[in-house]
Amino acid sequence: MEIIILLSILVIKLEVETSVSDDFSLPESEGLAWSLKDGTSDYAILGDAVVTITRPAIGESDVIVCFVASYTLNGITKTKEFNITIKALEE
Repeated sequence: MEIIILLSILVIKLEVETSVSDDFSLPESEGLAWSLKDGTSDYAILGDAVVTITRPAIGESDVIVCFVASYTLNGITKTKEFNITIKALEE
């Protein structure tokens, strides 16, 4: 039970950018793994904890990409989803 509480606290304390226009880093910690909810994205490439983005073209809408944080401790995993808006290019 203590492990579940600890994992819940760790996941709750995670903070990420909510809107980006440049490549960015995700938090790193032992037992923490990141993935893209849909597996792949045309707008974000996840490499370890660094995300390389491709912004939508001028005139296109911003896009939202969902990242999943998975904390694992002693074989128990807790996850949390983060929606990050990738801003379209501006004139």
